[in-house]
Amino acid sequence: MFSEEGTEPIRPFFYQALTEIGFYTYDIEPFGDLIQVVKDPNFSFTMPEGADTNYNSQSMRDVNDFLQNKGNNIIYIYGQNDPWFASSLQLIEGKTNSLKMVKEGGNHKTRIKSFEGGEKQKITDSLETWLQAKIELE
Repeated sequence: MFSEEGTEPIRPFFYQALTEIGFYTYDIEPFGDLIQVVKDPNFSFTMPEGADTNYNSQSMRDVNDFLQNKGNNIIYIYGQNDPWFASSLQLIEGKTNSLKMVKEGGNHKTRIKSFEGGEKQKITDSLETWLQAKIELE
């Protein structure tokens, strides 16, 4: 996946990740001398040589501010075991009407249909209120 051919089609994503939205890296310190090829795995190798990839966090601060204060009618769906859940938005109670739904034992494939009972009803009720329409979820 991280060959030249593999990164070329998604290079715009890597650029945005490195300069605006942020990107994970790997903690390789515990592996010491075992790592012989990549000493600094920061994904800069996905960019053309000399590309300016200085990170500017302002874009993500603006997005976070919007979602926290004006981001209404949004359902954030996560699986408890999804690695992306670790960096999920922390909603400020009472600021918006958005919901953060976390499926216990769920993973990256968690969807609305993954929820049951009261959790699914909460999603349905919110959608019906926001859309002013009857929602039938399977």
